[in-house]
Amino acid sequence: MNLIIDIGNTSIKVAFFDKGSFVSQKVVLEHELQKELEKVWDGVIVSCVGQKPKVDFSKALVLSSNTKLPITLNYQTPQTVGVDRLAGVIGAQVLFPKKACLVIDLGTCVTYDLVSAEGVFEGGIISPGWQMRLSAMNNFTSALPLLTKSAQIEHTGKSTEGCMQSGAFHGLLHEIEGIISHYSEKIPDLRVVLCGGDAKTFETKLKPHIFVQPNLVLIGLNRILEYHNAD
Repeated sequence: MNLIIDIGNTSIKVAFFDKGSFVSQKVVLEHELQKELEKVWDGVIVSCVGQKPKVDFSKALVLSSNTKLPITLNYQTPQTVGVDRLAGVIGAQVLFPKKACLVIDLGTCVTYDLVSAEGVFEGGIISPGWQMRLSAMNNFTSALPLLTKSAQIEHTGKSTEGCMQSGAFHGLLHEIEGIISHYSEKIPDLRVVLCGGDAKTFETKLKPHIFVQPNLVLIGLNRILEYHNAD
């Protein structure tokens, strides 16, 4: 059994894989993570984009820009690319072997990452996320209120709040549609995979042939661990 640890900006997620298959996942606190690390595992991998907890990672593969990966990077600054982005495209290649994939991770920021059918990470796009757009309108003006995401959004707002909600949501929705269209025109057999906290909300608004896999990054991390242990 493999232990997969994904340390984000707001939470620590652990997942368990058995012989390449996802078993389960859960969110843990720092002291709970230490207890998991003290157990016996076939392999352990850590992806950290948030603050690194004070636990013993000596027996784990800590993912970095120097980690050997099952893809090639066509990226000018490989030392700066987020490890979660790399895990996402590797997870997409597990789901769709030898297919070009566009991975859209709808989190605090929205990342669009392209991997070719030959397994080359071609880079992508980083854009403000849904909540970040709402927060920015308040932060950079003196009169607009601070709003949180709403499930009920009219396309044409009838109040200042409604207009802001529509701008944040529909602006992002049309951005996603436009970027998918751009890459699909260049790569007809493109697979589009959504993940991240807001993926389910946007899935229902997008056209067919979009795949949602909430565990995409975890799947990719497990693949990296298996690739590393096979050496």
